[in-house]
Order: sequence, then C-alpha cells, then structure tokens
Amino acid sequence: MRDEHGARHPSVSVEIEDLVISGWPRAAACDIGDAIHQELTRLLSDRGVPASLQRPMQVASIDAGAVTATGNPQPGAIGAQIAGAVYGVSSR
Repeated sequence: MRDEHGARHPSVSVEIEDLVISGWPRAAACDIGDAIHQELTRLLSDRGVPASLQRPMQVASIDAGAVTATGNPQPGAIGAQIAGAVYGVSSR
C-alpha cells in the first residue's frame, strides 16, 4: 500500500481466531474482542508494524500478561489495554 506521498507501507490484517475471556458476560466479551481488534489495527497503522511481524506468519498464541481491571471497567477500555499489551509484546 502507498501513502499520499507515494511511500510504500505494508498492509495490515489483524485476525483473532480464538479469544478466551473469563468473568465477563458474553456480550461484553464480544465488545472486548471488537475493541482489541480496533485498537490493534490503530496501533499498527499509527506506530507501524514491529520488525518481528514484518514477514507473513501465523502466531499460535501471544502471552501479553495479566490485565488489571479496577472499579467499573468498560469493555472498550479493557480491550484497548489488552491490545496495547499485545502490541508491546510484539514490539520486543
């Protein structure tokens, strides 16, 4: 893909095949999954694709560590936190 200046940028496709979220109602878990997808796409578009992911590949799993939810967390905020952790792990 090329930007408005003609520079070439890799296209990004984010696919989440399985996502296990415990302790949330099914509807909220779906919202969390949607937020993860949206935020990962934004991070990859804004910050670029980490060198570790710049070749076609499939990843069986990514351990991004624990996510801490305090107060009354919203699914979108939890999803964004998970996406940030996944991006951080992928950037190493």
